[in-house]
Amino acid sequence: MNTAIFSTSPRKSMFRSQSVEETPAPRAVDVSVLLVEDDPADAGLILNVLNRHPRVSAVSAANAPDIALIQLESGHLRPDLILLDIHMPRVNGFQFLERLRRIKAGIW
Repeated sequence: MNTAIFSTSPRKSMFRSQSVEETPAPRAVDVSVLLVEDDPADAGLILNVLNRHPRVSAVSAANAPDIALIQLESGHLRPDLILLDIHMPRVNGFQFLERLRRIKAGIW
């Protein structure tokens, strides 16, 4: 099994247009998201939705939870939100959460 962590940037919607007279609404804080998902089809669907969401500033994805934990512990990844698959080999979602809680105190 190949392990990958990659980042994508959200695309601007081609369907939104703003006239000169419109005043943009105040923006909420954009969020960065980490997706931990071992199924490529599920990851692709979720990444597609996240990349189109106007409040998502950055998306990182990992197909191996143990690698994602290493990246989080090292400070390389500092997401605002983690979307986590529960049923994964080697480290399941509940084990991931236990390990994340142990390292979270020193990072965030």
